[in-house]
Amino acid sequence: MFRFLLLALLIVPGAEIYVMIKVGERIGAWPTVLLIFFGAILGVLLIKSQGIATLQRVQATLARGEAPATAVLEGVVLAIGGLLLLIPGFLTDCLALFTLVPPIRRGLANWMIRRGTVARMRTGRPGPGPGPGPGPGPGFDPRQGPPRETGDIIEGEVIREDSPRNESRLHRDNRH
Repeated sequence: MFRFLLLALLIVPGAEIYVMIKVGERIGAWPTVLLIFFGAILGVLLIKSQGIATLQRVQATLARGEAPATAVLEGVVLAIGGLLLLIPGFLTDCLALFTLVPPIRRGLANWMIRRGTVARMRTGRPGPGPGPGPGPGPGFDPRQGPPRETGDIIEGEVIREDSPRNESRLHRDNRH
């Protein structure tokens, strides 16, 4: 993964510069710069409108009592598209425009769910997704597996001394 990221960080800027030079040769320097700025402004406006629509879908899904996994991942894809739009260049803008198309964005979110990306993000392990029940808590180590239950139950009662309900009880206990 690190090698892929390093390679992308080296290739993408070089490819962007090459494409900008070629476009600048065809239409001129100022039109090229204006196109890049126009793409960024258009992208920000599209992301804002699409982001609001995605948020409304998440709220509607939650109102139905369903898990909004697809809608949330669509938001993640949209955020990636926004990041790509902020990078100056034509290639990243083209990739970002794909993330703004709702069927493509939904398809990417469903693909991430099928690959188990959500489970890997949550537990650090590949898999179809988390099982029933709450996720791993603090101190969870995926190398050790799930924590073992000992079966010990400790019952207790918490009494706050500064509570007005307990003042009479404290006075009563202090008299004896």
